[in-house]
Amino acid sequence: MSNNICKISLEYDENSRNLTYTSWVDRPNARGTLDILQSCVLTLVACIYTALHLDVPLKTAWHEVFLYKLKWVLITLFAPEISVYMAADQLQQAWSLKKRLLSLVPEVHGVVPDTGESEIELPLVGNKTNVKSAIPEISLKYAFFIIMGGVRVNVDDIISLPDLDFKAQRHFTTRPYTTRVGPKTIIQLAEKGYWINIPKQKIDDKSKADVLQKCLVMIQKPLNVLEPELLDPGKFKGTIALLVQQQFYPNMATRLALVRPQEYPDQSPPRRRGGLISYDWITPNMGQRIIQAECPWLPEKMWAYLPPDAWARLRSDLSERLPLGAWRWLPPRPGRWISDKETQMRPGDILPCGLMYHSEFQDLPLPLTEEFLRRWDAILKEYPFYDREELARTSKFIRVNRLGWDFELVDPEEDAPVQGQDLFLARLKEFAPVPDGIFRTMPFSAGKRNLDINLKVFTENTGSSFGLLKFFKAFPWLAVLALFLSGIYGGVHLSAWRSTFPSIHEEILWKVSCIYIAAVLPVYFIIGPAMSDVAFWSGPETFTAVGMSTVISLVLLTYGVARVFIIVESFISLRLVPLGVYISPTWVQMFPHF
Repeated sequence: MSNNICKISLEYDENSRNLTYTSWVDRPNARGTLDILQSCVLTLVACIYTALHLDVPLKTAWHEVFLYKLKWVLITLFAPEISVYMAADQLQQAWSLKKRLLSLVPEVHGVVPDTGESEIELPLVGNKTNVKSAIPEISLKYAFFIIMGGVRVNVDDIISLPDLDFKAQRHFTTRPYTTRVGPKTIIQLAEKGYWINIPKQKIDDKSKADVLQKCLVMIQKPLNVLEPELLDPGKFKGTIALLVQQQFYPNMATRLALVRPQEYPDQSPPRRRGGLISYDWITPNMGQRIIQAECPWLPEKMWAYLPPDAWARLRSDLSERLPLGAWRWLPPRPGRWISDKETQMRPGDILPCGLMYHSEFQDLPLPLTEEFLRRWDAILKEYPFYDREELARTSKFIRVNRLGWDFELVDPEEDAPVQGQDLFLARLKEFAPVPDGIFRTMPFSAGKRNLDINLKVFTENTGSSFGLLKFFKAFPWLAVLALFLSGIYGGVHLSAWRSTFPSIHEEILWKVSCIYIAAVLPVYFIIGPAMSDVAFWSGPETFTAVGMSTVISLVLLTYGVARVFIIVESFISLRLVPLGVYISPTWVQMFPHF
């Protein structure tokens, strides 16, 4: 061999009495087991690390990004089809988003006078609207950037914590409050003429960061980490506020109702349909002076009826008896006095904008905050719901349980209440509940981390291992993809069927594990629904339900153990390999490698 150390010719220099090399000396071409293991592990980790393109992180501290990506490296190492599945899912979402946005690109019909905005006709909507912003260059890269969480919106001034749903509280712990925008919101804004423009340089920065990471190969910190594009709602604040109310305040769908707004002070409150709770108008004021800028929830007509005294500050002799900032209307129907610090609505109270609070419990008030009032001011400006009386008669009715948390819609022709029903938010399609188990159906995918499945929702709601069946039932093509990728993973490793293993036991375990991995998901999808139905009808606490859930859990646990065994066996099988494995070619030394 050319790099055999025994063939190196040496020359003795009598003058310097030093040994000098007279030819090119190669490294020894032999490598040990530890060298092979080190080379395999480092190569796999480095390749996976540089190939992964995770969602745009919210926390951009280098150590958090590094540790989070390292976690996905380990996941990909033991279950590579999960990352492939995730990438294919995001590719499909990006294609769908791009196709939908391109279909909404309007044809300019003319410019609206005095506005500079273009009046257009949306092809799929069929009505005319105004282009409120420039249309961006819609490409697959643009769609991918949105799908991967590259766009967030500032909702700091419309998120009220007292009435926030308990599931959403973990998403709003530090201010300023922002939330991740999903494709549903992007499409809804585009339908209204609001297009989200993302600088091309902003998107390209992500690719630059990836190139840098490939060069550093996880040796140095990932520099130039991309941060999400933060949007200020601005003109489309009403749409954002509506979607925020829809997703993060589902608990208020049966607590808030819309009635005819108050237009003048002596107007009587509307008749309560089927209500047993007393109610009255209230006028909140978060300051010491009633100013139109501070009271956007008051209709325009109301300001013509406000007496001059309403613009004055409270007299000093009343400051001890009334909380600071407490105000009331002076006309015949003033409404209750409410304080600045303890502003709240009692069951049956109605704001002048026509927003009524309902509760089965008389002692359960609704705290009013500035964020609550700003959110509803933005909603009612964009969606005024002028025909509230008609909607109250024709919209589907809701049937709620005794606590008012769960409800179902009932057609008015089938089972209508005798006295009718107030126009609760749950009756309006604009406030329809958002499925919280699948991020692609949410306006805001807050809490999403690469996977489109909210595993906590599926497992917590069912209390068993059958939860994911609902997800794959809703998206059957993803179930087919999962079956295909799992079968490929088991089949590729099964190609070593005729290979030599260190022991007969390892060979049998290898073959059984490969077949098990390839076959367990099809069996799970076939038997799982039947077992889930049996467990449901027998009751969650019965022996049958617990037994079936335990069996499925053990099957999935064995599935995970089999995958780990295949990875470990791939390395420990180096105990019995041909001799040529330990000899490396000479040309490899010309390239940097592990």
